Amino acid sequence: MNNAYVDYLVGEQKSSNTIKAYIKDVEQMLDCIGKLEENISYADLLNWKASISGMASASVNRKIVAVSGYFKFLHDVDAISTNPAANLKSVKVHNKEKLAMSREDIGKMLAVCTSNRQKAMLYMLGSTGMRVSELTGLGYKQYRDRVDNQLVITGKGDKQRVVYLNRQAVEAINLYIRTERKAGGEYLFASSQGGKVDANNFDKTLKALARKAGVNNADAVSAHTFRHSFACILSENGTSMDVIRDLLGHSSLAVTSRYLNQNASRMRRAAMAVSF
Repeated sequence: MNNAYVDYLVGEQKSSNTIKAYIKDVEQMLDCIGKLEENISYADLLNWKASISGMASASVNRKIVAVSGYFKFLHDVDAISTNPAANLKSVKVHNKEKLAMSREDIGKMLAVCTSNRQKAMLYMLGSTGMRVSELTGLGYKQYRDRVDNQLVITGKGDKQRVVYLNRQAVEAINLYIRTERKAGGEYLFASSQGGKVDANNFDKTLKALARKAGVNNADAVSAHTFRHSFACILSENGTSMDVIRDLLGHSSLAVTSRYLNQNASRMRRAAMAVSF
């Protein structure tokens, strides 16, 4: 791996997670082809592309973007004479309709939870639209030191936004803390070993709860389903698209104080109206 490429990605203001993903993608490509960069041909890259064709289209395209960007960088700095990835094309993405659950479905899942911890995590997802990575990375002190039931979280792309906790979520979390959470530890919802909850295992738990609750398409339920459902419920409540965008973190927030001063009242009213 060319260290100058890592510096280049940092200079391009790529997030730390994106940089790690790109480096991993490039390293896996190099391992697969088994040649030095200057000896890799377009045909080699087509063979590599074919070897990952069984992955999800979005994953394949991310890898293609990473690899194409790497070879473009090498060519731009004259590390290679020709760019073998210049004509490397992305694959077609077949868009699937995202699953959204109704308030009733979420209520059914809450009713079959087997612990206060499960219930608290479902309330957090359903009433805030948080990403699963944001939920599992949420610190206990971050929750404990919240102001006016507002949390400032760092989401995708290292972007900050405000999450508003409604009464149901706060009551569920506080009950979990009083009855089940082990003292100490960094995370609000830690794994049994004290680290972050594994997102894949959490999704399996959600699918099991959905099946138990009799939710349609239960095997398609995931943490992201709750995020999508949150957006749909807001839309049904008449919430404007710009507020939904901000609550979901689809736009960047350079200054948190400006976020609070300009949109806090509208966002608070919208978030607090979501209940099950």
